[in-house]
Amino acid sequence: MPKTTVQKVIFGLLMSFFMVLAMEMYNTGLRNGGLTNAGILNALREEIPATTIDGVKRRCGAGMGRCQGGFCGPRVLELISKTLGISPLDVLQDKAGTNVLLCETKQEGEHHD
Repeated sequence: MPKTTVQKVIFGLLMSFFMVLAMEMYNTGLRNGGLTNAGILNALREEIPATTIDGVKRRCGAGMGRCQGGFCGPRVLELISKTLGISPLDVLQDKAGTNVLLCETKQEGEHHD
């Protein structure tokens, strides 16, 4: 462990560099096929299934990348809805009362130009 101020600064810089490098490698892996629909579906079909967005996040890492679920979040929501046979409006973020969607934003035949 570092003992002097210079050693502490160098140690801090090296740790920061390697933490950023590890996160970039993790994010690259997710973007390039590290997270698949099969991984999410496995989490939803386990003996004790993940039934919420956060449950899937904890089981397979969906939503843990740089975008924090901005890209995969809607797909995870859709897979939960279809797999569990529930409305997308009933999918929860974590616990009761944390619905991700509150209402439909587009109705058939309705245009918002």
